[in-house]
Amino acid sequence: MVSMQELQAQAQQLMGRMEQIEQQLQMLSQQRELMLTAYQENQRAQSTLKEYKELQSGEEMLVPVGGDTFIKATAMDDKNTLIGVGSDVLIEKDIDKAIEQLDERLEKIQDTEKKVVDNINQLSKEGQALNSMLEQLKMQAMQAQQEPPSPIIRPDQFDD
Repeated sequence: MVSMQELQAQAQQLMGRMEQIEQQLQMLSQQRELMLTAYQENQRAQSTLKEYKELQSGEEMLVPVGGDTFIKATAMDDKNTLIGVGSDVLIEKDIDKAIEQLDERLEKIQDTEKKVVDNINQLSKEGQALNSMLEQLKMQAMQAQQEPPSPIIRPDQFDD
């Protein structure tokens, strides 16, 4: 028979782990949101480059600058673009090469997002299992409280 103190200690341990899981799930959810935003931004950039590539010199187009805001731009003969490579460093690339680089970024984001979703699913399953274990501990604690204490028999009770 497990004592009430042991049941409480086990329950506290399970609740501590469940709290850790909740924090990890929040962090992973935030990471996923950031990845989805980055994916959308890279998709928008790729779409804009593809559109620009099709323009003839002198034609105008609206270029998205974020926040549903656009600027008018005129296409030039030069079909190069500037693309970020990290740490606020830009390099000039041919539009086709920039589109390829954006394709690679999009694939990496998708792969990373899939791993994050897998982690979220794994932690959710672990949380559900811990919740079931906690419910079992609660049932054991209720049963332990309902059972009458076993009588203590002293040897002097049999001296008649």
